[in-house]
Amino acid sequence: MKKFFPCLIFLCMVFTQNAIAQETTVQETAEQEMPAQEKERLNRIGISIGGSFGGYREETDSSINRYYNHLSYFLDADFERKNFLHNINLGFFMGENTVARKFEEKYSPLRYYSIRANIEYALDYRLWGNETFPGYFGGSFRTDAYVMTETMEIAKITALFSLGAHVTQKYIINSRHSLVLTAGMPLLGYAVRPPYPGVDEILEKHTSEGNPIKIFGLGKFSSIHNYWALFADLKYHFKLIDLLSLNVGLGFDLSRVNFPQPRIDAVFRLSGGISFTF
Repeated sequence: MKKFFPCLIFLCMVFTQNAIAQETTVQETAEQEMPAQEKERLNRIGISIGGSFGGYREETDSSINRYYNHLSYFLDADFERKNFLHNINLGFFMGENTVARKFEEKYSPLRYYSIRANIEYALDYRLWGNETFPGYFGGSFRTDAYVMTETMEIAKITALFSLGAHVTQKYIINSRHSLVLTAGMPLLGYAVRPPYPGVDEILEKHTSEGNPIKIFGLGKFSSIHNYWALFADLKYHFKLIDLLSLNVGLGFDLSRVNFPQPRIDAVFRLSGGISFTF
């Protein structure tokens, strides 16, 4: 009996040590597999609402600056497949413009409104970084529409279709917090611009000449020599649960089209919304 208890204690100690070792191994395995599990949930769709604060100068109309702060709506999505990152962004706002007070009576007897919509698809490939700080570089196709109007009969419509460079930088702080920076710059495209102060003059000119209106006849191929732009966004994501997260974002757009007369735009954005991950 005296020999039994030491043997029993020894066996308990061995069993306890084995159990602790197995538990540690399981925990380490789970920690090692955690990134792989996280990688499985790399499809995200987000909706946001916010404000766009900026201004523009459309010199086919007048060489004065117009300003706005409009409620804006955004939709974005990310789909990651191996080393490829697919990104889709849509944005829209509409509202009334203002001008400097000294120009109000001369240039704004009627209210001017601005409408802006954009859609972008980007495909990036992972080229640098680690699991915490992955970086991607690729290209994008983007369409922007700018409308300045008193009434639709005298709307000034600019449509831009472009191919450009695109970069994405992620910072995975931990399992709940992350930052994503995206930026794009058009390199080659096609721009449809108003050569007249309004669509009504185009209608009058082409009708009097008996010619049909060819919208793309108002356009021109563009590159960085006559169309320069930079689009950037920074978003913070906070994961509430595996399927749902909150996001807060800020961004800015700068662009200049040089023909037939310059149009210059500058916009700063703030937004907040929710994202669904699956």
